[in-house]
Amino acid sequence: MKTVLHTGIKVIACILILSAYAYSQDESDYDLTIQMNTSVSSITVDATEFDDIKRFTDIDRHFKSEWVQEFLSIEVIIFRSGHPHMWNAKDDNITDDLRQAILNADSGSPIKVSYEYIAKNALDKNSVHTDGYTFTMLPDNDASFPGGDHNMNEYLVDAGLNKIEKKDIDTYNLAAVKFTVTESGHIEDAYIASKSKKAEVDKLLLNAVCNMPLWVPASYNDGVTVSQEYVLSIGDHGSCTVNVLNIHKYALK
Repeated sequence: MKTVLHTGIKVIACILILSAYAYSQDESDYDLTIQMNTSVSSITVDATEFDDIKRFTDIDRHFKSEWVQEFLSIEVIIFRSGHPHMWNAKDDNITDDLRQAILNADSGSPIKVSYEYIAKNALDKNSVHTDGYTFTMLPDNDASFPGGDHNMNEYLVDAGLNKIEKKDIDTYNLAAVKFTVTESGHIEDAYIASKSKKAEVDKLLLNAVCNMPLWVPASYNDGVTVSQEYVLSIGDHGSCTVNVLNIHKYALK
């Protein structure tokens, strides 16, 4: 078995150093890899990339701007000091004032966007449609394993993950455990998100996650800490399985 633990966007990762005896030439021709990634199931925006987003419809991956003949109004609700503040716009362009208001919103608070528009090719040309979504800004600092990548490497090896072989996982598949790092750094809500071929492998992965020490929680630059979802996965990361895990570096924003 040849195992590599990759580093990706918003990823805590390290390289597992494995013994050569574990590799077999007759195994499937792909790298068995282990990754630790953030997992994002809701709509999120990276603050460092927010300036490049010009329209609210660019944030909502389920909504297409070409559906719209005319925007009638867009309502944006943000929170400052725990209190809601409403902004109104005539179209989906993000103005400089509104962009700054969003960046100054309470760290980790939801930002709600609501549309009113007339759809293209609608049978009733005067019919008003409504839609919308809620998004949050990603934390400035991801949650991290205590001591960094080197310590995570040692922990995963000690937990026995270097003993998992290709025969334990279906080709073009992943075994994965999702879990939450709370705002205090504790591990909670760990569960098998994708099964291997062996129950003992799934148990090994789950135990590795559940027995982790206290993490450094995700945080914003103002010191506010938030919970963050992660996924520990092993297998063929070139497969389509990564899409169902909402791994952030593969997810649409």
